Amino acid sequence: MANFSCRNKRIGKVADKVAALYPTTCVKYHISDTYGNISSTITDNRRTLI
Repeated sequence: MANFSCRNKRIGKVADKVAALYPTTCVKYHISDTYGNISSTITDNRRTLI
């Protein structure tokens, strides 16, 4: 989870830098955890269900 948080912060900083370079543009970003529910598909032997 720490890696996800670090990537979020990094992307936010990059967006801020791009916005500063191009002040007449609108920079927006949206980050979501798409694989947040993947743990519900893992069985006891750690293989995913298909």
